[in-house]
Amino acid sequence: MEITAQSTVSALNGSSVRLPCTFNSCYKVENKHFSLNWTYQECENCSEELDEGTYNCYVMNPPDRHRGHARVFLKVITEVPPERDSTVAVIVGASVGGFLAVVILVLVIVKCVRRKKQQKLNTDDQKTEEEGKTDGEGNPEEGTK
Repeated sequence: MEITAQSTVSALNGSSVRLPCTFNSCYKVENKHFSLNWTYQECENCSEELDEGTYNCYVMNPPDRHRGHARVFLKVITEVPPERDSTVAVIVGASVGGFLAVVILVLVIVKCVRRKKQQKLNTDDQKTEEEGKTDGEGNPEEGTK
Protein backbone atom coordinates (compact mmCIF):
# COMPACT_ATOMS: atom_id res chain seq x y z
CA MET A 1 0.00 0.00 0.00
CA GLU A 2 1.23 3.47 -0.89
CA ILE A 3 0.16 6.57 1.08
CA THR A 4 0.75 10.09 -0.26
CA ALA A 5 0.24 13.45 1.41
CA GLN A 6 1.58 16.96 1.07
CA SER A 7 4.41 17.45 3.55
CA THR A 8 3.30 20.98 4.52
CA VAL A 9 -0.03 22.77 4.20
CA SER A 10 -0.39 26.48 5.00
CA ALA A 11 -3.70 27.98 6.09
CA LEU A 12 -4.83 31.44 7.13
CA ASN A 13 -5.84 31.65 10.79
CA GLY A 14 -9.63 31.20 11.08
CA SER A 15 -10.06 29.57 7.68
CA SER A 16 -11.05 25.99 6.90
CA VAL A 17 -8.53 23.69 5.32
CA ARG A 18 -8.59 20.14 4.00
CA LEU A 19 -5.57 17.97 4.72
CA PRO A 20 -4.86 15.63 1.81
CA CYS A 21 -4.21 11.93 2.42
CA THR A 22 -4.55 9.49 -0.47
CA PHE A 23 -3.64 5.86 -0.83
CA ASN A 24 -3.19 3.22 -3.53
CA SER A 25 -3.68 -0.45 -2.89
CA CYS A 26 -3.70 -3.43 -5.18
CA TYR A 27 -6.71 -4.76 -3.23
CA LYS A 28 -10.32 -3.66 -3.46
CA VAL A 29 -11.56 -1.39 -0.67
CA GLU A 30 -14.19 -3.04 1.50
CA ASN A 31 -15.95 -0.59 3.80
CA LYS A 32 -16.36 -3.24 6.55
CA HIS A 33 -12.62 -3.60 7.04
CA PHE A 34 -11.20 -0.31 5.75
CA SER A 35 -10.08 2.30 8.28
CA LEU A 36 -8.59 5.78 8.03
CA ASN A 37 -7.50 7.54 11.23
CA TRP A 38 -5.88 10.87 12.00
CA THR A 39 -3.71 11.73 14.98
CA TYR A 40 -2.41 15.14 15.98
CA GLN A 41 0.87 16.23 17.56
CA GLU A 42 0.91 19.78 18.88
CA CYS A 43 3.45 22.26 17.69
CA GLU A 44 6.19 22.38 20.34
CA ASN A 45 7.44 25.92 19.71
CA CYS A 46 4.10 27.64 19.11
CA SER A 47 3.28 30.60 21.35
CA GLU A 48 -0.49 30.53 20.70
CA GLU A 49 -2.94 27.68 20.85
CA LEU A 50 -3.61 27.04 17.19
CA ASP A 51 -4.30 23.95 15.14
CA GLU A 52 -0.74 24.17 13.88
CA GLY A 53 1.20 20.96 14.21
CA THR A 54 1.79 17.54 12.68
CA TYR A 55 -1.16 15.45 11.56
CA ASN A 56 -0.63 11.74 10.93
CA CYS A 57 -2.84 9.84 8.51
CA TYR A 58 -3.08 6.06 9.04
CA VAL A 59 -4.77 3.80 6.48
CA MET A 60 -5.58 0.12 6.91
CA ASN A 61 -7.12 -1.82 4.04
CA PRO A 62 -7.18 -5.56 4.73
CA PRO A 63 -5.99 -7.80 3.10
CA ASP A 64 -2.96 -5.43 2.96
CA ARG A 65 -0.68 -6.67 5.71
CA HIS A 66 0.74 -3.33 6.74
CA ARG A 67 -0.91 -0.13 7.83
CA GLY A 68 0.06 2.86 5.66
CA HIS A 69 1.17 6.14 7.20
CA ALA A 70 1.66 9.70 5.97
CA ARG A 71 2.50 12.92 7.80
CA VAL A 72 1.24 16.46 7.09
CA PHE A 73 2.48 19.57 8.87
CA LEU A 74 -0.17 22.30 9.15
CA LYS A 75 1.31 25.80 9.25
CA VAL A 76 -1.12 28.46 10.47
CA ILE A 77 -0.35 31.94 9.16
CA THR A 78 -1.83 35.13 10.60
CA GLU A 79 -1.38 37.34 7.52
CA VAL A 80 -1.56 36.60 3.85
CA PRO A 81 1.92 37.14 2.38
CA PRO A 82 2.00 39.95 -0.21
CA GLU A 83 1.93 38.87 -3.82
CA ARG A 84 5.23 39.18 -5.60
CA ASP A 85 5.32 41.53 -8.53
CA SER A 86 7.68 39.89 -10.98
CA THR A 87 7.28 42.54 -13.70
CA VAL A 88 10.58 44.21 -12.83
CA ALA A 89 12.39 40.87 -12.76
CA VAL A 90 10.98 39.95 -16.17
CA ILE A 91 12.01 43.32 -17.64
CA VAL A 92 15.54 43.09 -16.20
CA GLY A 93 15.91 39.46 -17.32
CA ALA A 94 14.69 40.23 -20.83
CA SER A 95 16.98 43.28 -21.08
CA VAL A 96 20.06 41.36 -19.95
CA GLY A 97 19.19 38.46 -22.25
CA GLY A 98 18.66 40.79 -25.22
CA PHE A 99 21.93 42.60 -24.53
CA LEU A 100 23.86 39.32 -24.35
CA ALA A 101 22.25 38.14 -27.60
CA VAL A 102 23.36 41.35 -29.37
CA VAL A 103 26.92 41.03 -27.99
CA ILE A 104 27.15 37.41 -29.14
CA LEU A 105 25.78 38.34 -32.58
CA VAL A 106 28.35 41.15 -32.95
CA LEU A 107 31.19 38.81 -31.92
CA VAL A 108 30.09 36.19 -34.46
CA ILE A 109 29.91 38.80 -37.24
CA VAL A 110 33.37 40.20 -36.35
CA LYS A 111 34.84 36.69 -36.35
CA CYS A 112 33.30 35.90 -39.75
CA VAL A 113 34.58 39.16 -41.27
CA ARG A 114 38.10 38.56 -39.92
CA ARG A 115 38.09 34.97 -41.20
CA LYS A 116 36.97 36.17 -44.65
CA LYS A 117 39.75 38.80 -44.73
CA GLN A 118 42.33 36.22 -43.63
CA GLN A 119 41.18 33.81 -46.34
CA LYS A 120 41.45 36.59 -48.93
CA LEU A 121 44.96 37.49 -47.75
CA ASN A 122 46.02 33.84 -47.88
CA THR A 123 44.60 33.49 -51.40
CA ASP A 124 46.39 36.69 -52.56
CA ASP A 125 49.69 35.51 -51.01
CA GLN A 126 49.34 32.15 -52.71
CA LYS A 127 48.75 33.81 -56.09
CA THR A 128 51.77 36.09 -55.56
CA GLU A 129 53.98 33.11 -54.70
CA GLU A 130 52.84 31.18 -57.77
CA GLU A 131 53.45 34.16 -60.05
CA GLY A 132 56.92 34.76 -58.62
CA LYS A 133 58.31 31.20 -58.86
CA THR A 134 61.60 30.90 -60.71
CA ASP A 135 63.99 28.07 -61.61
CA GLY A 136 66.73 29.36 -59.33
CA GLU A 137 68.46 31.53 -61.96
CA GLY A 138 65.74 34.16 -62.11
CA ASN A 139 63.97 32.58 -65.06
CA PRO A 140 60.30 31.67 -64.62
CA GLU A 141 59.69 27.95 -64.27
CA GLU A 142 57.91 26.19 -67.06
CA GLY A 143 54.23 25.54 -66.43
CA THR A 144 53.79 28.20 -63.80
CA LYS A 145 52.73 30.90 -66.23
